[in-house]
Amino acid sequence: MNIISDSISISTTEALWFLSQEWIDIVVQSAVKNEKVYSATLYNHDNKQVAHNQKTQLSTNTHKIIVPLIKQNEEIGTLSLVFDMDEMGELGKSMDKTRLSLKKMFHKLEAKVIYDNLTKVYNRYGFETLFNNEIKRSSRYNRPLSLIMFDIDFFKKVNDSHGHLVGDKVLVTIC
Repeated sequence: MNIISDSISISTTEALWFLSQEWIDIVVQSAVKNEKVYSATLYNHDNKQVAHNQKTQLSTNTHKIIVPLIKQNEEIGTLSLVFDMDEMGELGKSMDKTRLSLKKMFHKLEAKVIYDNLTKVYNRYGFETLFNNEIKRSSRYNRPLSLIMFDIDFFKKVNDSHGHLVGDKVLVTIC
């Protein structure tokens, strides 16, 4: 149960952190697809229910776990999972399926958060994350770190003269 709740809580924490209702709903629905989970409910930091999903048939033997969702040392919500204890026999297979499903979903959603939709290069958040990791690596291995940045001069004139679609093509080509 703890492995399942840990896997689900990682995804729900990220979804709640980015305030993505679509992501939140997907994670909660995915949690209940697990044979062992009867219901999943997500609450925000004000203890307001953000999402809930449960199976239609009530289990007679359940166990409830409340998981605090922590991001950057701040509790941003809680996850309530009710486990169907009658179904715990196939736990290993189910945990693997849930873990893999959540991992794939997390990577897809993470890509949407760190890459610019138009150019497919890192956006500011993605760049800052990568840059901070490179600074740490440079420090750890005592190696120099170089950064090259450039600006597209007079880019506004491209948009004003030729339109934003041409401007978009220029950006994509340069990137």
